[in-house]
Amino acid sequence: MTMSNELDIAIIGMSCKFPQADTTEQFWGNLASGKETVVFFSDEELADKGVPQALLSHPDYIKAASVLDHPEHFDAEFFGYNPSEATSMDPQHRIFLENCWQTFEDAGYDPSAFAGDIGVFAGLAMNTYLSDVLIRNSDFMQHVSPEQLMIGNDKDYLTTMVSYKLGLKGPSLNVNTACSTSLVAIHLARQSLLLGECDMALAGGVSIVLPNSKGYMYKKDGIQSADGHCRAFDAKAKGTVWGDGCGVVLLKRLADAQADGDHIYAVIKGSAVTNDGSNKVGYTAPGVEGQSKAIVEALAVSGQSPEDIQYVEMHGTGTQLGDMVEMTAITQAYQSYTEQTEFCAIGSVKTNIGHLNAAAGIAGLIKTVLAMNHQQIPPSINYDEPNPKIDFKNSPFYVNSRLSDWKTGSEPRRAGVSSMGIGGTNCHIIIEEGPVTMPSKAASPDDVHTLILSARSAEALEQRIDQLADYLEAHPTLSLQDVAFTLQCGRRSFAYRTALRCSSLNEAVHTLRNRTLHPLFNAHSPRETVGDQLFLWLSGQENDWQDIWAGQTAHRIPLPAYPFQRKRFWVEPDPETASSEHTASEHYYKKLDDMADWFYLPSWKETSLPFTAHNSEAKVYWVFADNLQIGTGLTRQLKAEGHTVIVIEPGDSYACLNSNLFVLSPGDQEGYRQMIRTLQAGNLLPDRILFMWSLACEEPEAGEMNLEALIKTQNNGLFSILYLTQAFADLSVKKPCEFIALTNNVFNVTGNEQIHIQASTIPGLCTVMQQEYDHMRCRVIDLLLTAHGEVSIEAIVHWIMRELYSDSSEFVCAYRYSKRFIRGFEPVRIEANAPHQRPVRQEGTYLVFGGLEAVGYSVSEYIAKNKGATLLMMEEEGFPKQEEWEQWVERNGEEDAISIKIQNALKLLDHGAVYIGTIADLEKDERYIGAQEQRYGQIRGIVHASGSSGVKRRESMRTFTPDMWQGHFKAVNYSLMILDRAFADRDLDFRFIISGLVSVLGGYGSISIATVSNHVKAFVAKQSRTAGQSWVVQCWDASETVWGRVKQYMPVTMYDRIEDVALTDEQGIQCLERTFAVRDVLELEISATNLINRYNRWVRLKDRKTLEENKDESVRHSRPNLPTAYVAASQPIEQLLERVFSSLLGMDQVGMNDDFFELGGHSLLGVQLVSKLQDLYQIEIDLPIIYSYPTISKLSAYLESTGKAMVTA
Repeated sequence: MTMSNELDIAIIGMSCKFPQADTTEQFWGNLASGKETVVFFSDEELADKGVPQALLSHPDYIKAASVLDHPEHFDAEFFGYNPSEATSMDPQHRIFLENCWQTFEDAGYDPSAFAGDIGVFAGLAMNTYLSDVLIRNSDFMQHVSPEQLMIGNDKDYLTTMVSYKLGLKGPSLNVNTACSTSLVAIHLARQSLLLGECDMALAGGVSIVLPNSKGYMYKKDGIQSADGHCRAFDAKAKGTVWGDGCGVVLLKRLADAQADGDHIYAVIKGSAVTNDGSNKVGYTAPGVEGQSKAIVEALAVSGQSPEDIQYVEMHGTGTQLGDMVEMTAITQAYQSYTEQTEFCAIGSVKTNIGHLNAAAGIAGLIKTVLAMNHQQIPPSINYDEPNPKIDFKNSPFYVNSRLSDWKTGSEPRRAGVSSMGIGGTNCHIIIEEGPVTMPSKAASPDDVHTLILSARSAEALEQRIDQLADYLEAHPTLSLQDVAFTLQCGRRSFAYRTALRCSSLNEAVHTLRNRTLHPLFNAHSPRETVGDQLFLWLSGQENDWQDIWAGQTAHRIPLPAYPFQRKRFWVEPDPETASSEHTASEHYYKKLDDMADWFYLPSWKETSLPFTAHNSEAKVYWVFADNLQIGTGLTRQLKAEGHTVIVIEPGDSYACLNSNLFVLSPGDQEGYRQMIRTLQAGNLLPDRILFMWSLACEEPEAGEMNLEALIKTQNNGLFSILYLTQAFADLSVKKPCEFIALTNNVFNVTGNEQIHIQASTIPGLCTVMQQEYDHMRCRVIDLLLTAHGEVSIEAIVHWIMRELYSDSSEFVCAYRYSKRFIRGFEPVRIEANAPHQRPVRQEGTYLVFGGLEAVGYSVSEYIAKNKGATLLMMEEEGFPKQEEWEQWVERNGEEDAISIKIQNALKLLDHGAVYIGTIADLEKDERYIGAQEQRYGQIRGIVHASGSSGVKRRESMRTFTPDMWQGHFKAVNYSLMILDRAFADRDLDFRFIISGLVSVLGGYGSISIATVSNHVKAFVAKQSRTAGQSWVVQCWDASETVWGRVKQYMPVTMYDRIEDVALTDEQGIQCLERTFAVRDVLELEISATNLINRYNRWVRLKDRKTLEENKDESVRHSRPNLPTAYVAASQPIEQLLERVFSSLLGMDQVGMNDDFFELGGHSLLGVQLVSKLQDLYQIEIDLPIIYSYPTISKLSAYLESTGKAMVTA
């Protein structure tokens, strides 16, 4: 018999949820009886689940699965989740969290009462809940925040959420090594305990793949079984069956476990992890050398020899190759130390429950530990005759195919457990049965013990009582002292409490069974009857039960875990409302099959307005009048037709000249608010706003390079509209309104206009405005106003009046003289083999500005790495000098935005690229380019890419400022002007500007990007009128490069929706190469999906619904069982708040005194609550108020006291 040592780790708690087994006892019952829990479905069952008939009749469709019962059920209330939050969680996260709690209870510990640090080590399978369930319910997806989806579904948050919910402060690590995940997690937990990083550790894994309860298609030589059975090591083995499950163990240093009186299921003597490397036939194939090495190292660490091991739980997938490689590896390992044959039994739990993926290793470990505790080796089923390729006779092993006693003589039972992951990470663990513990004091009729029970609800408490009665009756040899100790010191106390006193297990069972005749102690029991300590506990106070056990010998023992009150948290898919052909054509998230169809050119189509009757309804117009008399003519015409017109003129300061005439200083934000308050008081808020201030703005001189002067041109346009919009938001004005901006020659329609670039920012602003504010609808009317007055004011007024009465859905129209044009986008095919115009050449030198992030970095890599050309890197002003790069990264960290650019620059340097400085160097020295060319060769092409990434420049219109815009303008537009001046007279192979489709489609938070990008387009159009060579603006679709930093924080399946649109790096390069075939264009759009559909939806707003149509109809659940009594809302403001609370929390009822945060609300939901109240119900409020007044009662009282709540839903 071996002695324990300081490297021994005790397994003191276990829980599992496997197919047809919700407890370890049920699991053992299935194993011992040789039960196979793979389910075979009838055609009728599968048809009801949506499996098509063609699949059902296919000879290779296997109608089998190994699944959990009710993976959609979860006790959200127990863990403090609201229904909406619980519904958004991957069932893998939910079930793992429940099993962690059950493991603590099995070990007899309340984690909050444990003095040491507790770690969590675990992993899970790929998330399929988001892609196969949630994303199919558009209503739910519309009303749940991306952050909530991310936290509830991504692998990164599995263990840390357990640590947060259970208050665990040790290491919390996600482990992902495919099929070996959970066993590797145990290995890492063991190491953490031995290093002293924690004092206890949870370890395990979970795997639930959806849709479940369906079959699969068998593929020859694949991993899945040809008949739905796993036949490990059998001659007829043809693969495995994927299964669902979860398992968790609680580990502790053996010496600590013995000192604390813990129940020790088994002892981990040693463990090892290896990888196959490349020494195998393929990435997914197993490797002999790596597996054998893991086994040898684990034995060495444990201090055991192969002859000390009586059983090995194999990985045992039942594939011909996998079984043969595994047997070769373990035979090789054992025969290095022994010549004995057929002395060690082997088996595989996969024959019972299938392959549980990330939970496969923990399933094998729990099976082996249970076998040790029952001193029996369960049969490895579906085994009739050995695989002829495996020589068992001359190996140390035999397959244990029947239930057999585990006899060892004087030696303790010892076993090995293997788990091998696709990708080659192998793990092997050596375990030994737990040491014999000193028995607790035998029960005496004179010894009376107190058994306490508690739960979160009356129903759960009743179940807890029945559970304990059943368990004590089934385990009559238990020590009553240990039962009492475990219930008092190893369970958390909840609100609903009861207790009894007894001197034997029989008495305890009798009292529990007959509680209706002989009621148990409760909060109403007399103090003199129950005693002070128990009375206080029953009354709701916490007791330190440990004090009464001082000096006594008692052990923590396994007792029934908490009876979770689970409810269904799931969503149903949207009904099929359209044919597959129609759905495919309108599917905004589906890439077009042929990359040649991913390209578009902006187009202007001449069209006429329909001649229809006027809408005679009187409206309120606000006219921001120009000084060209267009506003005057429109005001006269509108008044003549019965409309109310408020004229606003630009001036030096705010003034109300009369009830219909105001003067505003364009930069006076308070002036806008003062005007709105005045007009709101007179019930004169606008139905339509005609904005014309930018019509007469002076255009900068050609070649103007004064940054301050360029920014100043936005005062009467972009900045004025921004201040007006913000003033509306500040004053919670949400009246539906149409904003119509009139601009002058900002679009390149005919190709010969004199482009005015100063107002080109307004269309981008209008695009975003109507996306961020549901009550706003925007239009842009671009006019041709010449210095010579070829078009009369009367004609222009006539055209605009026709637009006002047309109810046109066009976002942009342009008048060129009397002709009306509307903007669109025409597909242009670019074949892969189309002749290229001056492509990148290996011997060439090329300058890329802003090419260290996003698409710009992909272009830089293409030039330097793919083509091997000389790349000159130039960055924005303020970028660190090259000699400061290393220090910058060390000081600011690798995740800093500048640090990421520096790291990308270093990679490019390895490919021969050269960093030549910042744009400021070029601005200061006109000879700068010449000096660089003397060193590195003549520059043949330039790429301006500083506008390719907008992630860091996103900001809502509510908080956007002109200073933010100035910084973005300087980085993108001003730098472009500097480059254009430096290369003005050069004949280059190409001059590209890398921009984004945000300039076309907008998007929430994209005001800066959309306005700056459209200014760039206008600049290029204007420059093309006089320059010998024009720039080409490439507007790129979303790319994986842009989303890369976001993707690592998102679940894989959540990213799938973006991935359907996003360009991969490879696709981006292929698109870039095709663009070299394009010539004689100024702008090219690159959209992997149908850009016309996207433009119609996001810009023309063809699918926009009214606020009434958008009311929340998401999935609702009943109010949880709360200690707070339900009180219904009665007053209008209370009812309004109740509807908002219910919508966000996913509950059909929220009481007046129910605390938002106790119901599962958190800061993210709090932000959503603020947004709902502001945007839907015109209530101005901020998040700190929600913290201070978290109930409907308190919040409504606060709002009424401030006068902010007098609106209706």
